[in-house]
Amino acid sequence: MTRRSLFLVAQLTKRWGSRYSHCGKTIWAEQTIPGHAPVPADIQQASA
Repeated sequence: MTRRSLFLVAQLTKRWGSRYSHCGKTIWAEQTIPGHAPVPADIQQASA
C-alpha cells in the first residue's frame, strides 16, 4: 500500500494497523457498522 492508501484507511476506519509475518505484511482495519453496537475489546481479544 502507498502512503496515500494508508492515509485513506486511517481516515475511514476506527482503528487500523499492520503486522509482519513470514509471508509478508498484513494491513488490518476496523470500521463501525451504523446501527450496530461495537464489540467490547475484551471479547475481540478472546476470539483472536
